[in-house]
Parts: sequence; C-alpha cells; structure tokens
Amino acid sequence: MNRHPRLLPLLLLVALLGATATACGGGDDSAGATTPATTAADPRAGYFGEEQSAALNPPLTALVEADRTWVADGDACNDTATRLFEAGATPRKAIACHLRLTTAMRDASRDVRVAARGVEGDFRAECVAELGRYRATVTRMAAAWQRTLDQWNAYGRGEAGAGDRITAAGQRAQDLTRAFLDEGEAGKALTVACYTAADRAEADAG
Repeated sequence: MNRHPRLLPLLLLVALLGATATACGGGDDSAGATTPATTAADPRAGYFGEEQSAALNPPLTALVEADRTWVADGDACNDTATRLFEAGATPRKAIACHLRLTTAMRDASRDVRVAARGVEGDFRAECVAELGRYRATVTRMAAAWQRTLDQWNAYGRGEAGAGDRITAAGQRAQDLTRAFLDEGEAGKALTVACYTAADRAEADAG
C-alpha cells in the first residue's frame, strides 16, 4: 500500500510513560533499625517525553497531509492555470490554485518550525545537539516555502522575472521537503538522540 510520503519513526504519537520508579526503604520498627531512603534514577531523564511528542507530532502530521495534497493536485493546478490564462483571466486569478497549495505548504512547514523552536527541557547533550540541527533543517524548509509563496504573489502582480524565480524557489522548497519527509535523516537522528531505546522500540512495535 502506497502511503507516500510516509513519516519515518519520528515521535509517532506514541504515548510515553512518565512514571518515575521510586524505591523507599522502610524502617523495621521491631528491630529499631532504619534504612536510608533511596530514589532510583529516572531512566528517562534528559530524554523527550509525552509533552514533547504532543507538541511536535500534530504539525508533522499536518505537513504530511499538506504535502500529499501538493503532490496530488499539482498537475491539475497547472492545467487550470493554463485554461484560465487562455480564457483571459488575470494572472492572480489564474494562479489561485497554486497560491492555495503553496500557502498550505508555507503554513504547515512554518508550524513545524514553530513547534521545534518551542521545545524546552533539560535534555542530554546529544539531544540538545540534534534538536539544534533539526530546528535548522525545518527553518530552511519553512523559509524556502515562504520564498516560493512570495514569488507566486509577485507573479500575480505581474512582476517581471517572477516566473523564473518561482521555478528556482519552488524546486528548492520541494527538494528540502522531500529530504525531510522521505529521507528523514533529521528526524531519525532526533529520534535516536532524544528518545530512549525503550520508547523507540515501543513506537516501532506500534
């Protein structure tokens, strides 16, 4: 079954257990002896938990859906624009479908960027480093879609050379999106660095 584009095992909306295992030694009243209280280290300290998954997953899902629509409707948009131009429509009216699809991709990629920048916590060094790289990746993607939308709007206003700029900007935006969704190196690296092995195994099993 073709599920393109497919999210790689990043976060995966898995419900993570946040319970901390704590063992407390109790005193033996009959012997009068006491055992110092001990607290087991939290095995999830420094890793992402349910809060981070809840913040990151919805915009990722929305990006995948926007991309599916972009891929599915792209040819039809081109055909519609051609037909409207030939019928004498203004540039802005003729490219309305392209503006709709590009705006959706701009909004979805921007929301992924905002969510990534909003992740806060006391994470281990490897997670902090990968989170920084992930943020940089999604920031470039969001910026590329914004540039593409800007050029479509310029084309709609009749600016000279906008058509060529759309081609270049749109290709970069699509290349960055394909790399993010299909190759998924940024997401895979973030998953390994910021989720425990047990969380990853649970996500893969689910």
